[in-house]
Amino acid sequence: MECQIYANCEEAYRLTQSGNVNVTSNATDAYSEGPCLTETHLLLTCIENILTNFEFYNKATIRDIRNTINAGCGHGSQQGNFNVTEHMQLSAESNGNQVAGGKVMYIRQKKQ
Repeated sequence: MECQIYANCEEAYRLTQSGNVNVTSNATDAYSEGPCLTETHLLLTCIENILTNFEFYNKATIRDIRNTINAGCGHGSQQGNFNVTEHMQLSAESNGNQVAGGKVMYIRQKKQ
């Protein structure tokens, strides 16, 4: 059975299996105010309901993608920035994790 979540969002702006949201700063308003934002959130919810710990090929979680989309569509300094890897790095740095060579290194405590 094939599930088609994306119906009205241009293919160029769709979330990829790699975990990329390929939206240019010039297309921010069209993405954020059009069907792409809604359809992408539907896709993320669908994945989350099936696989709660899902990671895309770039190691982004559903939360990373949502944070990137919210920042990119927001009105702050990150408006128009849909670079998921960059948002993951900023999030890791603000949470006290280390970033080395452009790769995010998550430091997790072992559960006892």
